[in-house]
Amino acid sequence: MKNARTRGSVVMVTALWGIAGCSSTSEPLQAPIKVVVQAPSAVTIAEPVPITIRVMNTSANAEVLHVPYDSTYRFDVVVRDSKGSVVWDRLANAFIATPLVSMTIEPGGEKDFATVWDGRNQSGTPVPAGSYSITGTFTPDTGPISADGGPLILMVVAR
Repeated sequence: MKNARTRGSVVMVTALWGIAGCSSTSEPLQAPIKVVVQAPSAVTIAEPVPITIRVMNTSANAEVLHVPYDSTYRFDVVVRDSKGSVVWDRLANAFIATPLVSMTIEPGGEKDFATVWDGRNQSGTPVPAGSYSITGTFTPDTGPISADGGPLILMVVAR
């Protein structure tokens, strides 16, 4: 069984190999899974920005999620300038072909996924000083789950 999903410029193709009960037609997962983005509130121009996507199980039951085998593709981060234009997309132009695996998050448990944005746009040029929004998305097979509370705001300041 194959499932292809287009997310902006990212194409996700997953093959379900030997996972009982998987369905590519599941309704998008909502609560009890919550997603939070963590990053500094301010950095200087071209300073690396550590970003963490925290996935939390807020229920009293263990949650079993089917996610890409390669953890690189379990989340995405998009940075936009103050006009809403994308300046960096972690998975831009990625073609993702990976089997799914089960990931269990225990009640009250958390899983963190980390990346670093180098403070540059997709062309490799350092972004100018200003306000940028960071949106994080967790990508189980049931559909992307965006961070609660909207994007995180980051200030890039001159040195």
